[in-house]
Amino acid sequence: MLTITEGTKVGLPFHLLDWHKFVAGSLFGWRKTSGRMRFRSAWLETGKGQAKSPFMAAIGLYMTGFYGVARARAFAIGQDKATANVLFKDAVAKRLYMGIPLGSNGFWIAEEAWQAVQGKVDRSQMRGRPCWLSLDLSKKNDLTALTVVWIGDDGHLYAKTWYWTTQQGLADRSRADQTPYDQWAEKTAETCLTAVPGAVIDKTFVAAEVKRICQEHEVEFLAFDPAGMADFMAACEEIGFEVWKFEHPDKPEGIGLKLVNHAQGPRVRFEDRQLTMPRSIEKLEDRILQKTITIDASPVTYSCAANAMTIADGQENRAFDKKQSRGRIDGMVTIAMAVGAADNELGGEPSVYESRGLLTV
Repeated sequence: MLTITEGTKVGLPFHLLDWHKFVAGSLFGWRKTSGRMRFRSAWLETGKGQAKSPFMAAIGLYMTGFYGVARARAFAIGQDKATANVLFKDAVAKRLYMGIPLGSNGFWIAEEAWQAVQGKVDRSQMRGRPCWLSLDLSKKNDLTALTVVWIGDDGHLYAKTWYWTTQQGLADRSRADQTPYDQWAEKTAETCLTAVPGAVIDKTFVAAEVKRICQEHEVEFLAFDPAGMADFMAACEEIGFEVWKFEHPDKPEGIGLKLVNHAQGPRVRFEDRQLTMPRSIEKLEDRILQKTITIDASPVTYSCAANAMTIADGQENRAFDKKQSRGRIDGMVTIAMAVGAADNELGGEPSVYESRGLLTV
């Protein structure tokens, strides 16, 4: 049922070693006459290379998903974050490949609610609907994420995210992050992850995709994280795609795609219609809990959601925090930004599209 998630035997069935069988049999097979487990705790010590992490990950998955205890939780504890992350990543990888519910402790929102809004979002069926874009550019060779959020006739939102990384060093990053980027990149049609040539992501790949989306869809604007945007604007100029940066309502509009700054961090700004992460997270949470959004199902996006952690200031204003998170979270950042942009434009009131639908010319 489970597969090996890294190394030379990645993808092959995970067969228990002899000592695994002894431990599993002793813990789960040895029962008292009452039916309760004879042993409720265990101390295991083995040498390196004895598949400790995948075995413990499998036990955690079994206890949280199949043991029959409602809302069971599993904890990965180590001497530091990196050590604990080995076990966590192994469990997440098994879930993403096998569809096993994990119920991981620390999921940024109720995982059942997140799962309930996963679905298929076909961009070809979204033509003619207003949409908002958001972009989080990688610094070097990690993930760049681009999210599009469309609004349906009834005010329901549909989100789809594309990802880019570099081919160079991809296998090493997969091992270091305990995440199968290399395998996901081989299935771009399913995962929307593209590995581009070189050691640094060429921003023209991203600019070209944004240009295609703008040619095919009714784009209102693109919300952006300021980091790296100068490179993106230069890439747009290189491919002949006009963009302009919004600064203030009193200033004249430019030509081409409007770019709107989306503030990062937990600080809330009160300038006119300023996009901020605390408000965008709140709007995304509301949409998920009310089931008024469909998020395109992708293992990359699910991994970002499983990795995400938030920080808060003294007033409980929250933001996704890349430093404290368990891995890459770029997709969660852009989904929140795009939903925040869409709902900010709708003013938090019932959508005009909800009352009259879309007008077709």
